[in-house]
Amino acid sequence: MTAVLALSQVLASVLAQDGFVAYGNSNQWAFVAAGWAAVVVGFTVYAVLLMRKGRQLSKQVPPKDRRWMS
Repeated sequence: MTAVLALSQVLASVLAQDGFVAYGNSNQWAFVAAGWAAVVVGFTVYAVLLMRKGRQLSKQVPPKDRRWMS
């Protein structure tokens, strides 16, 4: 959670700079690419965490109850 807080503080400081204009900026596609990158990274992190948790939980199931393995 502290990483999210630190990232939001960095983003806020970048956006608070003098002369920063999100609209009318000559490089608007950078914002689109950054948005897509954030979504892809977010889904990737979620998928990795979900797979790790699933593997952790599957090790707790006794071998005789592992129906999906047979």
